[in-house]
Amino acid sequence: MTIKTLRVTGFPDGESVTAVFSVDDNKPAVSEWLKAHPTLQIDRMLARTGSSDVYALKGDMILKMMRVRHWSEHLKYYIGRYRALEEVNSNQQMAAAGLKVPKILAHGKALTPSHFSGISSYYLMQHVGSEYQEAADVWLTLETHARDQFYQQLIADVKKLADQQCIYSDLRLANVMTNSNGDLIWIDTRIKHYARRKTFLAKLKHVIGSFKQNSEGLLTDKEIQQFDEILLNFVES
Repeated sequence: MTIKTLRVTGFPDGESVTAVFSVDDNKPAVSEWLKAHPTLQIDRMLARTGSSDVYALKGDMILKMMRVRHWSEHLKYYIGRYRALEEVNSNQQMAAAGLKVPKILAHGKALTPSHFSGISSYYLMQHVGSEYQEAADVWLTLETHARDQFYQQLIADVKKLADQQCIYSDLRLANVMTNSNGDLIWIDTRIKHYARRKTFLAKLKHVIGSFKQNSEGLLTDKEIQQFDEILLNFVES
């Protein structure tokens, strides 16, 4: 593992951040890219929530920066359990299970005082391509064949995770991207494994219920039924 210290500039508020990236030595192309870009320059903001900011960088990369949500994250930060690493690990687990996810190139945590200004950790990933958009934004305009392909892949992916008693914690159409062909890429990668089956089934029921509620007005009755069948199959198995 190689450590790279870089500057991130160009934030809307004029802030700059010192970033320490951990780079896999088996990814020489990543090291070369970072070497050629000693300063990462923000091109534009893509999304902002209460817990993270997502930026497009000059050089066709995406930077996701996590913000401190609770005082306990300061403690986790110093023992290496920062939130970006949790998403990186989930990304790798999802890829191993056969799900399509963006390639994460490097990850790290912000040095103080940037950390105490609210930025705790971050990761750098490849842009999935301009042809992909959030499924929630284009769902009603997709051609029937593309929508069917996307939805069947979504169901298959949820089943793959559930077979391992893993659950994608924030299952929403806004957290998956698609193109005009209905190809699917998972973003905001966060999964959790539940060792106890009773706990797993309760969480699966909750996540599927939330997904249906968040997708109200977008899904057909048949599509809703297909998700209900996932839960029924696991309860009866």
